[in-house]
Amino acid sequence: MTDAILYTVGGTVQASGGVYLRRRADDELLELCRDGVHAHVLTSRQMGKSSLMVNTAQALSAEGTHCVILDLSQLGTRLEAEAWYLGILTTVEEELELETDAIGWWRERAHLGPSQRLTQFFEEVVMPEVDGRVVVFVDEIDTTLSLDFADDFFAAVRYLHNSRSRVPELAHLSFVLIGVATPGELIQDPERTPFNIGERVELTDFTLEEALPLARGLNPQPEAARQILAWALEWTGGHPYLTQRLCRAIAGEDHEAWSRPQVEETVAHTFFGERGERDHNLQFVRAMLLRRAADPVKVLRVYRDVRRGRQSVRDDPRSPTLSHLKLSGLVRHERGRLEVRNPIYRRVFDLSWVKTNWPVPWLRRLQPAVLRLSMVSIVLLSVVVGLLYRQLKEQERARRETEEQVRTILLLEDVETDLQRAQLARDLAEEELRQFRQALAAEIEDLRSALKAAIEGDERRFEQRRIEDLEEMKPAEMVALLSELRKPSRPESSERPRSRPAAADLEGLAGAIPYLGSGTDLETALEALETSTRSDDPEEDLELLLSSESSLNLWLLDAASGSSRALSRQGGYTSAKLSADGRQISFLRNGRLGIMAASGGDETFLGENDDYLAILGWNSEKGDYLLLTRNRQLYRLFRIGDRLPRLPVRDSKVERYRLVTFLRLAATSTDGRWLYGFENAGNTWQVLEDSPDYDEPKRLAEIPGSFLNPRWSDDGRTVVFVSDRTHP
Repeated sequence: MTDAILYTVGGTVQASGGVYLRRRADDELLELCRDGVHAHVLTSRQMGKSSLMVNTAQALSAEGTHCVILDLSQLGTRLEAEAWYLGILTTVEEELELETDAIGWWRERAHLGPSQRLTQFFEEVVMPEVDGRVVVFVDEIDTTLSLDFADDFFAAVRYLHNSRSRVPELAHLSFVLIGVATPGELIQDPERTPFNIGERVELTDFTLEEALPLARGLNPQPEAARQILAWALEWTGGHPYLTQRLCRAIAGEDHEAWSRPQVEETVAHTFFGERGERDHNLQFVRAMLLRRAADPVKVLRVYRDVRRGRQSVRDDPRSPTLSHLKLSGLVRHERGRLEVRNPIYRRVFDLSWVKTNWPVPWLRRLQPAVLRLSMVSIVLLSVVVGLLYRQLKEQERARRETEEQVRTILLLEDVETDLQRAQLARDLAEEELRQFRQALAAEIEDLRSALKAAIEGDERRFEQRRIEDLEEMKPAEMVALLSELRKPSRPESSERPRSRPAAADLEGLAGAIPYLGSGTDLETALEALETSTRSDDPEEDLELLLSSESSLNLWLLDAASGSSRALSRQGGYTSAKLSADGRQISFLRNGRLGIMAASGGDETFLGENDDYLAILGWNSEKGDYLLLTRNRQLYRLFRIGDRLPRLPVRDSKVERYRLVTFLRLAATSTDGRWLYGFENAGNTWQVLEDSPDYDEPKRLAEIPGSFLNPRWSDDGRTVVFVSDRTHP
């Protein structure tokens, strides 16, 4: 038997004095370094990367090439960028025996960034002072993956490579990157260009011929030793670490003759069971699958498919998941697809292991312990919650009492405020009622005066009437009489006027007025009197009347003959106007706007129940709209298409014209173009004129004091009114 130091299971073979086994990768890397080509050896742990680096550096040094070996694990990972880069410069200074003081040179350029100083050091110091080719081996690059400035270092290496066209001396400088990483992990910032330089050198597992130097430690007899090595390789698949470890275990046992079962038994107690749990290589594979993977579920899912072998998993170098799985060493590339690397891995990382280590919620994995802990926690929590509940309940009771007190105070304040508001509203309502009563009394008095003046001025026309008969008149007849009284008397011929009747008894008429306004129809009857209209056509002398029995009906009076006829007895009429030519009638019934022919016939309604108050008049100049009022707003019936008097309903619409504050809208001009009204402005009244051509109503005059029963002349130039004023 030979000494166990022959087999190296940790560190470089050269450092342990073991047997170095050459592979195809040795020749590839040596040739690339001789040609000045950047290279990288990126593969899983314990594949012989560092031993390959040392062996290649020794061969290059023997040929006169200057080599620098940077072990980044020696620098550490808890340094600032300044100290980390300076550590690299001092190592290069020592390895190449430079004359320049690296520390002093570094400090003189403190105004520059660390990576820029690194590239300048190679350009301005290393290449001018070193004669010949320089190869820098950077080992353990995976230690930089946790550094936030690692991207800058690898970008600097790429910069030195790309600057060869600008600085020819840099063609004699090359880097060899070695570690457990993928090229895509070297520069992780997605905004920067990936690390895309250098040739990849692949480290393969040992073949029987390459591993044959290990056989001489297994048995003195060459043939027996070769057979034992072959049995060992059946389990390790030529994996460098597993092969060295198994050979050392076989060499440490005392067997005169080895058999396959004995080798299998040695494999079992070396890699399986508790000893396998402590094996560094197997621990590394577990960590790569479960902890270092960006997405352990994806990695385990792919490995499960590879392990089952039901369908081949094709290799894709662009896949991060497949690259990570290969970097763990558990699988390897075989003829375009992935396979489990060796039987030892296949046994240790079987489907049962995958199922056991599949990421699941912690509660399921710790369910038994969690259940017991939960029971204890529930008891303790119940006690704590009970105490907290009692305390919170007391706090809640105190809070509610405080809130109730606050609400009571606020409620009392609100009640006091409401009482004040109610008192104010009551005062205002009483004042408005007082003003209304005064206005109503003035209206009745004015009506009496108008009747008296009409009868006295036109006695001959009513000689057939007796004033005492007014007591027996119905409201509709009284309305017709008053309308007739308001008409100017017409001569019977061009030579002589008609005879007038005797004067009426005003006392009887005054007694009939309360009957006219009795009940709830007083305002409606007064509005009907205001809105009685006549045709503007000189060829026609028709007057439209609204009568009131149980409700207001629509009548048409021929003023020439004195005869009247009912156009509609449906009731509910509140306002009506004749068109300029006397052919059409616009009316409001139950708040709805309607149109019908003056000769009678069907009623046509425009829109739904719009609750209009009164029709102010037709526009006789343009013949294209009616003016209406509702809620102190003016509306107009706009005509689309042909001109009136025809007015097809389907081509018409009602639109809001203007917001007005007329408290007494008294008259429209004969052509319907102007509106004259009065607005209460405190202690004074504003006399206003409005027109579709105006942006705002025009103020004509300002009248102080009370202002009752205004009446306009037909031309809109004169107004008569009743007031308590005693001087202009």
